[in-house]
Amino acid sequence: MDFEQLSKKYRTIKSPDESLATSTNDSVTANSLFEKIEQHNVYSKKQSKQFYIITSIVAIVYVVVFIINPDPDLTLENRLAGSAYILASIILAILFRKKHKKIKNSMYISTPKSFLEEAQKRFRFWNRNQLWLVLVVLLVDVASMFSISKYFDFINNTSALIISQLLYFGLLAFGFFMGKKSWTKKKKPILLKIDEMLAGFDEH
Repeated sequence: MDFEQLSKKYRTIKSPDESLATSTNDSVTANSLFEKIEQHNVYSKKQSKQFYIITSIVAIVYVVVFIINPDPDLTLENRLAGSAYILASIILAILFRKKHKKIKNSMYISTPKSFLEEAQKRFRFWNRNQLWLVLVVLLVDVASMFSISKYFDFINNTSALIISQLLYFGLLAFGFFMGKKSWTKKKKPILLKIDEMLAGFDEH
């Protein structure tokens, strides 16, 4: 996509009686915003492809190790844990594949408003596609319980369950906090600019 062309298209929606200074400032703002979105798209496109490959490989390996493997030492708990990890990996692979395809397609959007609307969805901290992550979290939780249950023989099952869940969801809470902090610093300012520019489209 020609981002310079997009910025020029954005400038054409401005009222003709605006001052030259205002028009110039808007031009710089629009151009800078499109460049930041482009940089983020390039990075996210590469990252989502890498994670798609990694999660796909993990799913295949777990199928071989926990499903196809005839080893009699593999217990039912081992196979159930492996199955949960496989499902979680498949869901993540699909999500990363979908994200990669969506970013790739967004580069062919011809109108600046449509391009910004797509970017607005991706720059939000939370969207509907991420609801699938709740299922991934639960699957990994179940798999982890099956995997580590044998290491808690020295305490009763209730205590083991409480300790493992506190550790697991404590790590998730920490990860969520760090992710929100990173989003606030890197993506939120861009999202606010996108919102502002889209509001400008609506006004004209």
